[in-house]
Amino acid sequence: MSAAVLDELAEVIRTATTKPVQINEADDIDVPTLCPPTATPEMFYGLIGEIGRAAAKGTEVNPVAAMGYCMTMMSAAIGRDVYLSVGNTFHHCRLFMVHVGRTSRGRKGDAQGAGRRIRSAIDNVFKELGHHHSGGLSSREGLAGAIQDPKGEDDESGTLDKRLFVVESEFSNTLAQGKREGNTLTAALRDAWDGADIKPLVKHSPTHCTAPHVAIWGNITPRELKAMMTDGDVSNGFLNRFLFVWAERTGLVPIPERMSDDLVRDLAEQTLRIVRWARGTFPAAQNSRRIRLTQDAETLYKKAYVGLCTNDAP
Repeated sequence: MSAAVLDELAEVIRTATTKPVQINEADDIDVPTLCPPTATPEMFYGLIGEIGRAAAKGTEVNPVAAMGYCMTMMSAAIGRDVYLSVGNTFHHCRLFMVHVGRTSRGRKGDAQGAGRRIRSAIDNVFKELGHHHSGGLSSREGLAGAIQDPKGEDDESGTLDKRLFVVESEFSNTLAQGKREGNTLTAALRDAWDGADIKPLVKHSPTHCTAPHVAIWGNITPRELKAMMTDGDVSNGFLNRFLFVWAERTGLVPIPERMSDDLVRDLAEQTLRIVRWARGTFPAAQNSRRIRLTQDAETLYKKAYVGLCTNDAP
């Protein structure tokens, strides 16, 4: 990596991670005057790091949020061929992530801009990256219906491709649905994260989804998250399945720069090459390629595992 690129990366990280949060009474929520978690150069590696730097350059976008969005999008596109086994359980690459940021400061919509342009630049995007839904989540039936099994050879409403990338711009809606009596959306999402079949028990026209591969990107403010989440959402493992990213604007840029079309096409081509390799022949092939931890990763996990399993762990 050239010295110029390293200098540029250092500036991106410095501006994105070292500014203390300024608080006033009009903010979305009172939070401590703390710096966000500090990003390091090692986090900005490979294609994802390049996307984060490009999204943040000349804009207010937090590079970590832009990277998270693209990671989630790509995890949905990979499918269920590559897997990591833990005992007799197979784990596939499915990310559930939520971008947390205060109103007007989180730049939650802007953080998705680079990823949306990259996705749009890929030809035959459904075949390459799978299904996409951004209209909100409402019920177990709705989730299953988005990638339901075909009910016969001539059933065009069903699909054999179970890859689904969901963008929930109002994650508070998902939390609210979980509080409605009889609504089983959050239970269905737990099953989706686990890769279990989604089969709502309904009397008429049952909708089944076998072996789903769903990834979710959500947006929420700190106030909404604090107000809407319940002890049950935490204790039943629902919110534990999500990675929460606190990311807010990195500065004030009245007229942000726009990524060039050539750069977008280049990033789209790199994305497609990686997805095609990782996807393999899915859905024709599933669980045919096993991922293993490196020795360093395995050593680190073994060291952390003991602490995570203590009785007083939060």
